[in-house]
Amino acid sequence: MEYKEWLERAIGLDLNLGIYNDYAMRIADMIYSQIHRSKWRADYKPAFSRIIANLRVSYELGIPLHYSRDTNRKYQEFSGWRLRNLVDAMDEENLIEQHNGYYDEEFGGKETRMWASEDLIGLFLAIQPEDVVLDPPDPVVDLKDRPPKKNGKRQKPKSVPYRRSVETDAMTKELKQYGEMMLRHRVELHISSDDDLSEKAEEQLVNLITLYRYSYLSILYPKGFPNASYSILNTNNSSNNRIATITYEIGQPIGIRFRYCWLHRSFSEKFTLGGRYYGAPWQFIGGELRAHITIDGQSTVEPDYSGYHLRMLYHLEGIECEKDPYGFCEPKLRTLYKDVALIMINCGAKRYLTNSIKKRFRDKGRENEFGKEIFDKGFIKKMVAECEAFHEPVKGFFCSDVGIKLQYIDSEITSCVLDHFISGDIPILPVHDSFVVAEEHGQVLRTVMTEAYEYHLGFEPVITG
Repeated sequence: MEYKEWLERAIGLDLNLGIYNDYAMRIADMIYSQIHRSKWRADYKPAFSRIIANLRVSYELGIPLHYSRDTNRKYQEFSGWRLRNLVDAMDEENLIEQHNGYYDEEFGGKETRMWASEDLIGLFLAIQPEDVVLDPPDPVVDLKDRPPKKNGKRQKPKSVPYRRSVETDAMTKELKQYGEMMLRHRVELHISSDDDLSEKAEEQLVNLITLYRYSYLSILYPKGFPNASYSILNTNNSSNNRIATITYEIGQPIGIRFRYCWLHRSFSEKFTLGGRYYGAPWQFIGGELRAHITIDGQSTVEPDYSGYHLRMLYHLEGIECEKDPYGFCEPKLRTLYKDVALIMINCGAKRYLTNSIKKRFRDKGRENEFGKEIFDKGFIKKMVAECEAFHEPVKGFFCSDVGIKLQYIDSEITSCVLDHFISGDIPILPVHDSFVVAEEHGQVLRTVMTEAYEYHLGFEPVITG
């Protein structure tokens, strides 16, 4: 692997990561004493322990951290100035190495990268990765801006302050009740030696283990797994960088416990746009792997709303939609047409449609299954035209940015479903258009999903699974 590619693999600085084990905290305090400046206030120390937690995980994963040196940026409870002062002091004491923010023709603008130096590695190895814990999200209700597109690309949104209200307080209460409920239950993923996973599911499993095993989950078995192999990447810096690679052997049984089960809601620009529930590790994997989830030792089911947003469009127009929303296409191309429909619903203007569809295909690796001809403009225009023709009654919604409004509706439906299960202390895992529950609660879930949908849209949904 080349140095540039290694930098590209960097993970973002996550200041919800902290160290709580007493022994590990004493080690962090000892390291802090080496960089402490007399003018710093006492609250610099807890901020420093969060940086150490990130560097410890970064070292174990064999990839750098990226962070912003913008002093106006707010990081949870402390400012960008505090982060920059701490990082610069660590650099002066040779505890970290950095690669300044840069612009790359292939990857675009990139934040500054940092990673632990040999000196720091020797000091913090006594901190075990399991000593690093991910805090509940703060805030649990997040409002982001919607910056205008630049060169046809949506810019990264930023959190903005908002005034508390009865509605935001109710959402905060629900999310905290949910997180506290989930702490009382066990959510696990078990893959046996007899399970024949697809290549995609295996890739998702490896990514889950590689990126999140020191924050979102714990490995139950086999003992000592994963044993990462490390290679040395030669750079022009004063020390070499370790690159960790995880190899999951096909047929190897593995058990994972999701130790982080908190959710947050993310709205866009105002509290009637977006609002979906994010943050839980079961949302990082597909349905094939989720089928192996157990809750409190019981097997699970995952009912979902079929053709969710497309049916919503019909119901918003007061039209029943009993047909299969993708009944017009060849079964083998169904996945592609789902991608196309998704982009048509979420695209803000038709001039961006073709490139947005190409990006979706590229991000999902569809060419591996369908070939590179799917990127042909004529092929894409044909699929778009077929979607519009089949969904003539609602085609006026396409390329109108309606998707963010539909997300608000589906988030309110999710809220109704969650409230029912929270009141009964019944663990439930939301995945936007589906929910995972223990098998014994499957029929109740289907009933509640139907009632919640009918309450918000006045029509009966189609639920599968």
